[in-house]
Amino acid sequence: MPLLTEEMKLKDMEQISEFLNELEIPAEVMKAGGWFDRGCVLIGLPTEEELDWDESLENLPEDVHIVCGFVVQLDQDSEEQLTKYFMMYAMIPTDLSSVDEVQVLKLVNQMNKEIALGTFFYDETTDYQGRNQGGRVQFRHNIGVPVDGTWDEGVVCEAILELGVYYDIMKERLEELVVSNSDKGKM
Repeated sequence: MPLLTEEMKLKDMEQISEFLNELEIPAEVMKAGGWFDRGCVLIGLPTEEELDWDESLENLPEDVHIVCGFVVQLDQDSEEQLTKYFMMYAMIPTDLSSVDEVQVLKLVNQMNKEIALGTFFYDETTDYQGRNQGGRVQFRHNIGVPVDGTWDEGVVCEAILELGVYYDIMKERLEELVVSNSDKGKM
């Protein structure tokens, strides 16, 4: 199969968005331009808290967890591809400036040993204007299908639901780490 075109990727993301919306998981495909250098699907993760909103990403409360999903191919230089991937990516917005990097890395390592899907990682981040935002914990999970195949909605939805659980657990543990460090500073 030849390389996936942007149109083919958007079609796949529309399919994913449609079956997520059918399950009342808000998702919206965004075309390249503005904040996005390529097309993506934004997904509102289910959370422990019930939120009162109209399921439109235009009126999203600040405390909703967002996953950004992309359809990608691994080797853009090859003329043929066997697999396409839906890469889900989320950043956990916690100010970690008061926490020692080694503590964060140990927590990330511990979580990676506990979770069944995906990977947490710690990295320096920048905002959309390229300004350093400090270290952030992020999460990534990939689902692959044959390049000419369709996405299994059960597999994608289960991964999204698990990501929501993992996100909540990591956010809570990071916040505990920040509080524990601020308490040490008061002594």
